[in-house]
Amino acid sequence: EGWASGAQGTILHTIQGGATWQVQYKHPDEQFSAIYFPQPKKGFAVSWTGKIFSTTDSGQHWTETAHPIKAWLWDVHFPDPQTGFVVGNLGSILQTRNGGKEWKVLRKDDSAGPLLGVHFANAKVGWAVGWDGVILNTTDGGLHWDSQKSGTREPLEDVTFVSTNQGWAVGRGGLILHTTDGGMT
Repeated sequence: EGWASGAQGTILHTIQGGATWQVQYKHPDEQFSAIYFPQPKKGFAVSWTGKIFSTTDSGQHWTETAHPIKAWLWDVHFPDPQTGFVVGNLGSILQTRNGGKEWKVLRKDDSAGPLLGVHFANAKVGWAVGWDGVILNTTDGGLHWDSQKSGTREPLEDVTFVSTNQGWAVGRGGLILHTTDGGMT
């Protein structure tokens, strides 16, 4: 089972491993940039208009969830069903610790470029990537974020880790970065 989101407020759903997709939801006033389901029935989508939407019925119905920031939102990830993170413009990072009921701002910098991707290996260790080759890392659940060197000024658009050491960041023009030491090199 899987979901995909995108333009014209469209959310697609598959129950056949991606062999076929059905339009499950449309919100004509939104442009969804990311979708994530930490549990089969509970999911979250974020939009360019700076909104967070949630579902508790496997995507049949979506409800806007309040949060304290006005910025385009680009990605969402939950390392566990209660702990989630959203990244967006202004270098913003939001966090929930109660399954998306409440969101708080962990980081916002009006002079920073957008953060486009976020991924956590567990509830404590995670990464966010964005414009100008930015890679940020936290080892304390998002309380503090440190810069890591990417070696590029190209925008990094997404990041994923399979452990606290091994991960990938991808960017424009087919750029793929790989680390085996948690981003130290």
